[in-house]
Amino acid sequence: MAGEQVRGNVNPDTVVVWLHGLGDTPMGWADMAEEMSSEMRWTKWRLPCAPEQPVTCNGGMPCTSWMDLIEIPIRVESPDNGLHIEASIAAVHRIIDEEVENGIDAKRIILGGFSQGGALALCSAVKYPKPLGGCCVLSGWAPPAQKLGSILSKPENQTSASRTPYLICHGDDDQVVEFRNAVHVKELLQKSGQEVEFHKYRGMGHSSCAQEQCHILGFITKHNPAAATAPAPAPTEA
Repeated sequence: MAGEQVRGNVNPDTVVVWLHGLGDTPMGWADMAEEMSSEMRWTKWRLPCAPEQPVTCNGGMPCTSWMDLIEIPIRVESPDNGLHIEASIAAVHRIIDEEVENGIDAKRIILGGFSQGGALALCSAVKYPKPLGGCCVLSGWAPPAQKLGSILSKPENQTSASRTPYLICHGDDDQVVEFRNAVHVKELLQKSGQEVEFHKYRGMGHSSCAQEQCHILGFITKHNPAAATAPAPAPTEA
């Protein structure tokens, strides 16, 4: 994918696909990926770049964006026209499929992202036909047009074998994506029997913090520990 950054092991046992937020680029999260991959040397991190396209809440001006946003702040009740997100979900699914074709089990692939990227990670995980190694939703939300509750309520998505574990992280002083979105996502997932780890950060706005990154590290390690047969680390070039 154009503009994509890759960090970590070139012969990985686990792959993390990390999605940036509105107006950002993969470089905004490259340092975190570098640090995380040094802590989990069996992982490769793929950071794709969103296309530039018009965004309604940006006055229709184009910027890097996975989906259209009508308004900010984003509330649970915010309108959603569903523009562009299906193409973004398909792009994420292609990345997963590429890694599966390269020999990585889908259960060793983690999706994650911040803000708009977190919303896309959530939708992509719920709509992927196989369970994944995990999904990290940082300061994200559940786009209403995707009807995730209806998908999750299907009987085939409620068996233990079909479940992807989820990590939900959000600051309680977020003025861009309201904190209530995190509670809504947690309840949506738990209602269908999904495994959810939830963290609220007191006083944190629309941002990340060291404690949150520790929770990401713990979540990935818990659900995707280094395999006994993991290949020797071979770091990529920056």
